[in-house]
Amino acid sequence: MNTRYTFRGKRLDNGEWTYGYFAMSDPLPFTRITYPIIIDKETNIDYKVIPETIGQCTNLKDKNGKYIFEGDMLGGVYEGLFIKYCEKCKQFQIFTLDDKDYCCSCNSDVHWNEVVEDDGNFEVIGNIHDITELKGDATE
Repeated sequence: MNTRYTFRGKRLDNGEWTYGYFAMSDPLPFTRITYPIIIDKETNIDYKVIPETIGQCTNLKDKNGKYIFEGDMLGGVYEGLFIKYCEKCKQFQIFTLDDKDYCCSCNSDVHWNEVVEDDGNFEVIGNIHDITELKGDATE
């Protein structure tokens, strides 16, 4: 599977994940409103997706062979960290769950390159969009 430009997002219609190509819809008739869509790689059907859930594949796999996407949470030696694109670093980086704006590479000794080179000492244990404890208002 070519993952270089693979994205995922949660569908608006049923909340399920869909994987494919990211695009913006054509404007709705008589408006300038567009919405994000993912064009499913297998069915070629486009689905409206929840904007906050859109994440790109990093092209890396965890120790179980699972592709890692933005928003994925890591377990093992990197417990409590998740993957996100850092505008300052201009690359995928690891961020803390406690402070979702705290880029580890910009601010500490833990760097994405270390994770990449760590060959299987970590795994994807979930993502920040599916774990209810991380949704804030959803649990209050």
